[in-house]
Amino acid sequence: GGVDGGGLSSPFTQSPLGMVTASDTKEEHVPEAYLNYILMDTLGVFIEAGFIQMTEAAREDGSITEHEKLELEHIASQDGYLYTFVSHESDQPKDVFFDDLTMTLSAADQLYFFSKDHLGSTRVLIRDDNSVVARYDYDVYGQQIRYEGSETTAYKYTGQEFDQRIGLYNFRARFYDNELGRF
Repeated sequence: GGVDGGGLSSPFTQSPLGMVTASDTKEEHVPEAYLNYILMDTLGVFIEAGFIQMTEAAREDGSITEHEKLELEHIASQDGYLYTFVSHESDQPKDVFFDDLTMTLSAADQLYFFSKDHLGSTRVLIRDDNSVVARYDYDVYGQQIRYEGSETTAYKYTGQEFDQRIGLYNFRARFYDNELGRF
């Protein structure tokens, strides 16, 4: 059977040695693609695991459709390590793409929502009580030209993380300098 995923179903089973492995659960016509997590304590001992499976809604049929957005929320009950990863476990060759994986860690009393433009750039930062706490505008190269607000986020131009230590956007495979407009 699957491991308890905190209310989520799980594609994992736990071996007698405590190793987490994929189970044999399969649903017909649904991609065997998952957004997974494994939670361990500070000593690396397994606590729980869970997943969200991609659905048939993600199927690309050639038309311009919204892509499926998988979201996983986990509230940790103790200190430890949370490993997240994506997996494609089909025996048949199928193209499955996981794009734009973003993780956000927030304190339980500070939940924010991002209003984004057509490029995915954060334009408005909204607290969970619906109060607007920040507004952003950018030029064509991602230079922030306007900021109004009392709070900020690292996820700005095209939704990428801005690393203030080095002054560059982290595009995962490379860094972008918005002052030069170059990677």
